[in-house]
Amino acid sequence: EAIYPDSDINTSDTLLIIDIPKGSFAAAHLLLSTSDTGKIIRFKVKGIPAGYEQSPSWYRLLEVPVSENTGLDSRTEKFSGQTNPYVIRKAPFFIYEVLKPVEQKITMDSLSFAMRFELAIDSSFPAGSHELELVITSGFQHKTISILLNVYDVKLPAFGDSSMKYVNWHSINRISSDHQLEKWSDEFWTVLSTYAEMMAKGRQNTF
Repeated sequence: EAIYPDSDINTSDTLLIIDIPKGSFAAAHLLLSTSDTGKIIRFKVKGIPAGYEQSPSWYRLLEVPVSENTGLDSRTEKFSGQTNPYVIRKAPFFIYEVLKPVEQKITMDSLSFAMRFELAIDSSFPAGSHELELVITSGFQHKTISILLNVYDVKLPAFGDSSMKYVNWHSINRISSDHQLEKWSDEFWTVLSTYAEMMAKGRQNTF
């Protein structure tokens, strides 16, 4: 389910069910709100099998603008003038998209923001159903989200030359300007490598 900065926040007790093969990532996106900014929010996960060496990762989801919808036949709607009835939302709008790694605590700098919880499920994770709890704490307040994690005893094949060709477009100029780096400098190549690594994490095999 896509979430947007203006999405309604579900405050009811929710059980998230995640079905996952080994060799992939169990993940959930959380939309949080506060009555005032400046609060420190902390996160932790309970129920991960003892001895499992992978630690959860947390990301702040940053919003990006969508000024045009994908076209019905190519590029955007403006390219051919045809309305695409299959889009998730009509442009213009903002959607949470960018992943910014954070530690297990963050200062709320806006009245609402989104987070991503992610846990790598490698071959050592025991198959079966596991009950996890995401605990979100701010001062003396806390919220617990229950997750039923169903891990199947099959493994997602590693991606590479033989897997489905998959690419996300990127802009060399935007990467350079947004990070205030001289194009083709050593620092630029270092940052570009982090983009490539994140794309590969999402099983992209063409860059």
